[in-house]
Amino acid sequence: MNLALSLSLFTLLIVMAGLCAVWAQGAHWPFASAPALASWVVGDAKATGMPPPQQMRLLALALALAALTMLALGFDLPGPLNQIAAYAGAGFCGLFAIRGIIGFLPFWRRRYGGQPFAVIDGLIYSPGCILIAQLYFTLVVERF
Repeated sequence: MNLALSLSLFTLLIVMAGLCAVWAQGAHWPFASAPALASWVVGDAKATGMPPPQQMRLLALALALAALTMLALGFDLPGPLNQIAAYAGAGFCGLFAIRGIIGFLPFWRRRYGGQPFAVIDGLIYSPGCILIAQLYFTLVVERF
């Protein structure tokens, strides 16, 4: 069960990392333009495109590390690697939980209220982050 959960989340996170890496190169797939993509994933009504490539690369790297950590949590690793995976997983659990929770706070809505992002964030992005955090928690608890 844990391996299936780990592999499922690894796949989701690595796809998200790949998308960020593609967007860092200037692509705007699956949308027709960069402003259309930004309206779905950035949320700033004033944004005319995606964040700078360096930021997108860092996000892609962070998501890839989160994916590898999730994968590691699905296996029984030798010795200290189990603890390293648990601590890294706890960190990512906290990050995803924070992102998920702040998505429901008024200051976030004021800052990132552009449409359609605000609706998608409330329905998919923020709840999805909370779910990912819960799944990290489930796998991390077994390590301690």
